[in-house]
Amino acid sequence: SNSVGFSYLQKDLTETAVPINLYSAQYSINPFQDLIMEAEYSVGTEDDEIGHGYSIELTNQSENTYASIQMIDANSTFPGYYNNTRYLNGNLQYVFNDHFRFFANFHEDEINAERDTLFGVAPYSKYVIGGLTFNFRKSDYLNIYIGDRERKDRMPLQKFHYNPKPLYIIL
Repeated sequence: SNSVGFSYLQKDLTETAVPINLYSAQYSINPFQDLIMEAEYSVGTEDDEIGHGYSIELTNQSENTYASIQMIDANSTFPGYYNNTRYLNGNLQYVFNDHFRFFANFHEDEINAERDTLFGVAPYSKYVIGGLTFNFRKSDYLNIYIGDRERKDRMPLQKFHYNPKPLYIIL
């Protein structure tokens, strides 16, 4: 079903005398039988600065195909939950038959981990993976995939930075 929504949020922070105002418009549409699109655009004001952010999610599910993509983007002056960041995530799966399926995934965490919540910071991760799954019995399968992965510590004194590029075979 199609829908449109508008919202307003005011955040009163103890450090500042002027509250933060966030205005958002959300839109959800089902233009085709198998496709759903959800989008949100937000504008926020903090002091005299105006920032903006948006998110878009597309999902398509049919008999043999599942696909989704999500993107979040917020500029450096946006006073919302995300700030100065971009997030990407996508999945594709195609089922050939009961035994074979193809999959591809990509993901990139928020580039800047600054948020208006607690100071916990998860590792940064980024990957692109594609492969085949072969089901040779009901609960037994073989995954063959290849990809590029990266995980690194976001802290100033980094304790790790993994960037392996092997071929993975998972039983």
